[in-house]
Amino acid sequence: MWNNDEVENISAVHPEAVNASNLLTSAMPIQKNMKRSKSRQSENSSPIKTRTLENSTCENKDAACELSIVDPIWQNIDPTPDIRALFTQFDEQFFEKRLTSVEVRWSPRMTLCAGMCVYEGRGGLCSVRLSEPLLKFRPRSDLVETLLHEMIHAYLFITENNRDRDGHGPNFRAHMNRINKIAKTNITVIT
Repeated sequence: MWNNDEVENISAVHPEAVNASNLLTSAMPIQKNMKRSKSRQSENSSPIKTRTLENSTCENKDAACELSIVDPIWQNIDPTPDIRALFTQFDEQFFEKRLTSVEVRWSPRMTLCAGMCVYEGRGGLCSVRLSEPLLKFRPRSDLVETLLHEMIHAYLFITENNRDRDGHGPNFRAHMNRINKIAKTNITVIT
């Protein structure tokens, strides 16, 4: 996904975003105090901005904490992520790889809602569509949370044959709450 130069540039600005040599777009451990010392800053010709997590919600301030998949730092690192790559990653992380047959794509004309999960009766085809006009220029967190919302619908369709497109019942809410807790997201339903 990233070439070595891109990873090197990103790690210089956001060292907490790199684990080994791979840039991750998922929750990952980062160190609490990312301030650079004055001596290290003077070594460089230009000061590098780093992120301080002193006001984090982590219980143990000395331990590493988890960076949410919707943390604002990802907006700077990867403002327009590949939705297929995110879909595959989230399928693996949250949905037991049960969504491998689900299509995900941008919808260039959809403007009434940010996302939609469409079920085709014949053959059981399931497709997640995301509104390009509504999400392309919104914060990355809106894209991630909309994608996860629609993936929950797809998961319930595949695992329970739940075809209720507007269904945000107890099973939907259970998965929503589970993912929100694990990923520190704010997936919601409009009632």
